[in-house]
Amino acid sequence: MEIQFQQHDFSQAVSSDVYQLYLVCREYIESFPKKVFSMIPRETDISVPYINKRVLDLGTGNGILLLMLAKEFQEIEYTGVELLPELTEIARMNLEKLSVFFTSNERLPLTAINDNSLNSRYAGCVPNSLNFNIINADYCNLFSVLDNSQKFDMIMCNPPYFQIGQGKISPIYEKAVARFELKATLKGLLITIRNYLAEDGKAFVIFPISREKELEREVLKNKLQVTSPPLSSPTHTSYEGQIESSPLLDSSLQKIKIFEISHAKN
Repeated sequence: MEIQFQQHDFSQAVSSDVYQLYLVCREYIESFPKKVFSMIPRETDISVPYINKRVLDLGTGNGILLLMLAKEFQEIEYTGVELLPELTEIARMNLEKLSVFFTSNERLPLTAINDNSLNSRYAGCVPNSLNFNIINADYCNLFSVLDNSQKFDMIMCNPPYFQIGQGKISPIYEKAVARFELKATLKGLLITIRNYLAEDGKAFVIFPISREKELEREVLKNKLQVTSPPLSSPTHTSYEGQIESSPLLDSSLQKIKIFEISHAKN
């Protein structure tokens, strides 16, 4: 039977699980090696964080994760992939507003450069606008719009948690595809991670603990691994929470945590 969906506005709030994913991703970005510029003569090289690093957000929604990260790390190249055209446009508008905010200032605020005279001296060493690319596509078929020769240092995803039959599907289309595997699937997600994750990169995925064994099996099939990183944050993959606003789901299905995934080492 075909499912009929109602229209719905696309305003979204930041849920606690998405905020925890942001904290994990922020800490991982902070661990990136810093780029040292040496093309301009000076007594001491200045390290500018995270130049030439790339982040991919699968199922970006209204772009909230990219917005939060870009406020702190403007030097990174961000790509978001969103299935729904309406949300894609909202994400583009949101990120464009953020970019205008930063480029309207004389210089971007750099973590490693605090001296105003150095800000002007090294203008041009870093981008003077935010680098965003929001793609309207199914991330399980991303190869159709994005060459898989492109690799990303970090991939993040808050995918649909549930298979069809594990709960009542919302009549609101955007909620239905965000919560249930009507379009994106775990198998498709991990294939995309395998194809687009840089060799030494990390992927962070929020997923139900009840499907952890299934996730581990699919991870192995794709020559990936679930890793336990040496990062200090207590919110890292040890984070466990409850899915919000899910009265129609069995309590055993509502427990979630953040999984870190990387390429398997030979």
